[in-house]
Amino acid sequence: MNTRLKLLIAVLTLMTAHLVASALPIGGLDQRGMVMLGIALLALVYWSTECVPIPVTGLIVMLLLTLYGIFPFSKSVSFIASKVNILIIAGLVISAALSTHKLDKLLGLKVLSLV
Repeated sequence: MNTRLKLLIAVLTLMTAHLVASALPIGGLDQRGMVMLGIALLALVYWSTECVPIPVTGLIVMLLLTLYGIFPFSKSVSFIASKVNILIIAGLVISAALSTHKLDKLLGLKVLSLV
């Protein structure tokens, strides 16, 4: 899919999601339900077409949940910012830094020389 088509899909989907979120409630939903329906539609199209990278789509969903007042920012971020996730990300960052500077091989050789 070319870049212009991806941009067109992204913009049209964002506009459609906003229209759905702003529409009068239908089918027993309240206004918050309509907002969630619009955000779910946006996520579905973005994930299925990959017009926006999947990690960015997740961030957009969190941002929209905050902007439309569904969740406060701290709650929407808390789903990914748990202590376990932070520990895993920190370990990956440290391992990437060690690998970039070739300290992983040095540490491995030091450990093996002790054995």
